[in-house]
Amino acid sequence: MFTFMIFSMIFISVGLMGCTDDPPPKGEEYSLLSDSAQESGHLDNPEWDGASETEITYDYSVNGSIIVRLVATLTWTDDHSGSDSDDIKDIFSLSISGGGSSVSEESDSGNIKLELEANETSDENAGLGDTVSVTVACIKCGTYDEFPFIGPFIGYWDTGNDYSLSVEYDYLEPA
Repeated sequence: MFTFMIFSMIFISVGLMGCTDDPPPKGEEYSLLSDSAQESGHLDNPEWDGASETEITYDYSVNGSIIVRLVATLTWTDDHSGSDSDDIKDIFSLSISGGGSSVSEESDSGNIKLELEANETSDENAGLGDTVSVTVACIKCGTYDEFPFIGPFIGYWDTGNDYSLSVEYDYLEPA
């Protein structure tokens, strides 16, 4: 009876190990860990003559580990809301790339949330790799040139916008 219970526990344990979506690479023991980061800054309007920084890339690295999932949330508020014409809003883009995969999106809503997840983790496919890049870009900002704020002949160039970026990522670390 005791032998049967041990055999059953081993069988159940081996069976449960095969139930994960992303099995760790063979030959090593791995622990699934998570981390997060907060970034913020200002990007210039690429249409403005004084533009110097219209995009920025953040690299998230876990040396010796394998990133298997990254979620990035970009938020911004049009800092000249109410002065821009209704049809011209600040447009930002967010992109994530790693392990030969990428995902990106553009929006004028003030919020973009993206996720990049490894389809498989094995000896041949190391998830998203040990570094994943997240790029934030200012695509276009509204420019106001209508009365009554400045006048019909003088325009106001929206010089850019502040943003906040929240990143959460999961990675496999050798035990």
